[in-house]
Amino acid sequence: MTRTVYLAVFNSILFPAHWGLWIPTVEKPELGKMIQVNGDPLSGFQHDFERNCNIKDTKRTHTLFVLAEIEDRFVLDLPPNADNPQEPAAIDKIEQKAFAIPPPTKSLRSSANAAMKKVDIKNCQTWLCELVDALVADHIFPKSAIQVMKDAPRN
Repeated sequence: MTRTVYLAVFNSILFPAHWGLWIPTVEKPELGKMIQVNGDPLSGFQHDFERNCNIKDTKRTHTLFVLAEIEDRFVLDLPPNADNPQEPAAIDKIEQKAFAIPPPTKSLRSSANAAMKKVDIKNCQTWLCELVDALVADHIFPKSAIQVMKDAPRN
């Protein structure tokens, strides 16, 4: 059996869009896991895996883009009543890969900083691109997933 994996894009007019990896469960497609990093370039980011998340409960406007059809052996769904669904430990191959990609650290500097060189700002989008690249390299995602990421809305 295969599972559909989506790029979830939470659009913003003023700021870069938030990106996450959405993997719906087999039984209830509105439930699933959101694999993402949360934070900001000034403070840094942290891994955030929301398991048994209901995508319909989100208050933010979002769009889902199909990234990949993958073998279900790469994804483990927790029962809906599982304790501590946000436990910070990988439970499947996708989560293992996600934890292996470090979340972006602080990438913005104070204007008081004397070094005035170009800043390479890292955020949830750059992290998710790295994760998708790693999943493609391991032949879990098809190469076409990279193009989906390149074409996705940035705001």
